[in-house]
Amino acid sequence: MRKWKQVTIAAVTAIAMAFPGTTMFAEETSPTVAKLIIPVDMKDGAYQGVAKVGDDTTTAFTPYDLQVNVSVSGGAITEITYAGAEDENLPYTQKAYEGIAGQVIGKQAQNMDVDLVSGATQSSQAFVDAINTAVEEQPVTGAAIVKAPKIKSVTLAKKGIKVSWTKVSGANKYILYRNGSKVKTVTKNSYIDTKARRNGKKYTYKVVAIAGTKKSKMSATKTLVYLDSTKINILINGSSGKMTFTWNANKKGNGYQVEYARNKKFKGAKKQTIIGKSGVITTVSNVTPGQTYYVRVRVYKKLGGKKYYSKWSAAKHIRIYR
Repeated sequence: MRKWKQVTIAAVTAIAMAFPGTTMFAEETSPTVAKLIIPVDMKDGAYQGVAKVGDDTTTAFTPYDLQVNVSVSGGAITEITYAGAEDENLPYTQKAYEGIAGQVIGKQAQNMDVDLVSGATQSSQAFVDAINTAVEEQPVTGAAIVKAPKIKSVTLAKKGIKVSWTKVSGANKYILYRNGSKVKTVTKNSYIDTKARRNGKKYTYKVVAIAGTKKSKMSATKTLVYLDSTKINILINGSSGKMTFTWNANKKGNGYQVEYARNKKFKGAKKQTIIGKSGVITTVSNVTPGQTYYVRVRVYKKLGGKKYYSKWSAAKHIRIYR
């Protein structure tokens, strides 16, 4: 009777070498494996998987079953062991897996596969197949390792600040934080923060994904300065080839950006920057008599070398008559 042994795959460089001169078959090629993905809510426990080595057309060796034992904890594979006979050499080269523990990075379909990514540890296809049979279609408990979301955008909304982030596989809700404090728990991947409306104030956001009882790490932060928009008061064609306009000051800003164009969609618009909180008037030269011009203004504030802008003012238009 054969004696059986277990070898911890993560602890060895290779568990066996091929027989000299053995023919290598297509199904025994060595795919490159970077990370093994299992269902993120897989039940903790020990699972056994088996795959056939060789096929009925092989004359180099007799086909046999390759068995692996897979340990799962916290929703992640923590150990893979190979069960094989002491007096038996495997008929292919088998190298160790690297970086498997804790590498649950997404939710798979029922008939899952191992992700094949270039530049990682090599493994025989039979070994890959055996792991798959161990972890597919297992019961779930809701325990999960949850991937952190990424904030896609933080923008000014009509009444506050809109925060949007990526959806996380397996997550059923998200917690939004503003300046370190919880704002809201939501089920969608965006939220309009109607309380973030203080003129000139900086707001920093983070998001956490929730799957069952598990939380992801905090997302990276995104920052925005809220600025009240201004209003154009006067727009005149005071002298030949010129138009002059004024707007309300915003003392929380560092200056203003003026935009004007000959169409209401501001295609091909020209811009001017007015530096200073109190600079609320400008004159544009070289405008063409007989043409209609549209103008609008927004406030900006510099913070950490970056400019943050208010929403544009309502546009006004004027027909140049001289």
